[in-house]
Amino acid sequence: MAGNFQEMWPIIKAHEVGPTKNGGLVDNPADPGGLTKWGVSILFLEKIWPLVKAFNVELSFPVPETKDALRLFIVGMTEEQAKEIYLKCWWDFFKFERINEAKVAYKICDIAINMGPPNTKGAGRGKAFELAQQALAKLGKNALVNGLFTPYDVDLINECDADELLRQICREQAQRYNDIVAKNPSQSVFLKGWLIRAA
Repeated sequence: MAGNFQEMWPIIKAHEVGPTKNGGLVDNPADPGGLTKWGVSILFLEKIWPLVKAFNVELSFPVPETKDALRLFIVGMTEEQAKEIYLKCWWDFFKFERINEAKVAYKICDIAINMGPPNTKGAGRGKAFELAQQALAKLGKNALVNGLFTPYDVDLINECDADELLRQICREQAQRYNDIVAKNPSQSVFLKGWLIRAA
């Protein structure tokens, strides 16, 4: 059965916020994302806003333009605003509901949120989609590993056994996290949580 964002939101909250009740406002010097609340960071917003503007994504609140405005927005961000960003800039934008199996859709969407927004110059090119394509290729599918999430990729995903694909995506996800830490040991502080996320 295809997934829906209302079921996806608790997964996002569990991974991005945890049990805190204030949206998990943090500013960890080791985190390149910078000031973050509800899992939405300054870096995330700086990268996602061009996507919002380029594709006329309609939000119910004004988009902050400056660094200072972004900081103020994040500090005051409500849960409903965070949900709207995730819904319109991730779930709806990339049409994850096209994936037949909810657990596969939730996994790819969750990785996409964690690994950051796609490069707008690449028309939606993203690391999470590349990992999914790597998993498809290793399962014998004729996937082009380029980070672009196309209807062709969705068809390949829907052809797979969901459990088998999910296991392979998790392997690719875990390997990516280990590669990040090997390249930049300062990120090791996040590795335990990342690997839990990849389980």
